[in-house]
Amino acid sequence: MQQPRSTSSTGSISGPRNVILVTGDSTQDLTHVVECLKDICNKANDGSFCAKDALYNWKISNKYYTANVEFQLLEATAASRLSVIQAHRNNHSLCNRVDAFIYVFQKEQPTSFDGLKDWLAYLNDQAPAIKLCVGLPSANQLDEDVNAWCVAQEIEYVDMDAEAEDKYDKVGHELILESLQAHMWEGIDMKLDLENTSRLPLDFDDAELDLDDQDSDLGLPDSEAVQQMQEKLFGTIDEDDGLDMALKSLERMRLQGMSLPDDERRRMAAEVALSFAAQLGLDDDDDH
Repeated sequence: MQQPRSTSSTGSISGPRNVILVTGDSTQDLTHVVECLKDICNKANDGSFCAKDALYNWKISNKYYTANVEFQLLEATAASRLSVIQAHRNNHSLCNRVDAFIYVFQKEQPTSFDGLKDWLAYLNDQAPAIKLCVGLPSANQLDEDVNAWCVAQEIEYVDMDAEAEDKYDKVGHELILESLQAHMWEGIDMKLDLENTSRLPLDFDDAELDLDDQDSDLGLPDSEAVQQMQEKLFGTIDEDDGLDMALKSLERMRLQGMSLPDDERRRMAAEVALSFAAQLGLDDDDDH
């Protein structure tokens, strides 16, 4: 299990970075987004939510780990935003625990998107692993410009009007959940024994994955591509900070994938998944 961060950058006592900061012009909008996430998770028995005032506690439970995270809802209107941001920065016990940032705006009110720009200095300093911008449904077509700006700032844009092109695509609230559940939060409890990860075989041939030339016809990456991905992610796993470096590489790939066409993004995801299987010594027979 990862150890909680004991001190903040300012020297203040701090807990693990397990806070999801949700902010925007309207508390009603922020609450609506988080309540939708709560309903989806609770219906799927995928973790559990409990709420009190502006604080939501979420116990994420997936195939790989359980983690306790907090949603903090913070209204920041145009008139109060700068003072709200400064007050949040001064609250070191909270600010230094934020590892996911979600900005919510109304596409029917284009100026509400501009508030995100006031948070850029904070995002650069705090460097949360997850940065999302959520555009609530509207007939206004702002998405292309908003998405381009977000990609340039390494922020993932979640368009609530988007429709999935196929069954593998995640959009809207499902995309938000996918981003949050894929993150390796501080203080997580692993369901897999990853303590011995560094002793697992790095030789791709030992992973017993049945990849051959026919896989390219199915749109799957070939053995060489998966082996290269495995080396990129796990080549330094034996070093003291090897796991942290692997997680940072994953985050860079996630951001890179934001600007890729769907087929290339799915191919990259397949390479990552298969490289994990190789690293963990999994056999594709486990799926049958």
